[in-house]
Amino acid sequence: MRLRPEQLGKHLSATMLPVYLVAGDEPLQQGELLDDLRRAARDQGFDERQRFSSDTGIDWNALLNESQSMSLFGGRRILELVLNDKRPDKTGSQILRDVLAGLKGGASSDTLLLIRCSRLDRRKDWNSAWVKAVDEMGAVIEVWPVEGKGLRNWLQERLTSRGLRANEDALALLIERSEGTLLAAAQEVDKLALLVEDGQVG
Repeated sequence: MRLRPEQLGKHLSATMLPVYLVAGDEPLQQGELLDDLRRAARDQGFDERQRFSSDTGIDWNALLNESQSMSLFGGRRILELVLNDKRPDKTGSQILRDVLAGLKGGASSDTLLLIRCSRLDRRKDWNSAWVKAVDEMGAVIEVWPVEGKGLRNWLQERLTSRGLRANEDALALLIERSEGTLLAAAQEVDKLALLVEDGQVG
């Protein structure tokens, strides 16, 4: 299934699927969505986490073995796969589908698979067998850059969530200084939350 980023909170309050793919080129939103998923998983007893990253090279067989083995302490665990710009080769794609088949079969119901990657290509990635398998039994969340009016609204919501109110000039200055980078804008909002005593940003 496909989920928009703003739908995740409501979705997690009702259910948790065995696999989530968070794709996009906006690192702040991606990181926060994954934090939300990890937090919801912890609330449901997923207290172990094993990470496999393309930065260090993914041992696909180790991922498969880990998905099929019992948790070290007999609890529930998260398997986190960080692909970034890389995509699974033929072997990796098959192993990913094998891992998903194990989750689907119920034998590994105590395992949650989280996958993080860069933006999905409409023709290449969406036609790949592993993305189709994730879409079929889990959720795919695509994160897009926030621009224009969307950036203003995002910034306004971020300020409100920190107990701040900003006038139009302040919003325009924050947008200009952060140059459309959400991470920079978020850091400025966090600084303002510490500095502004009455909550009004001018």
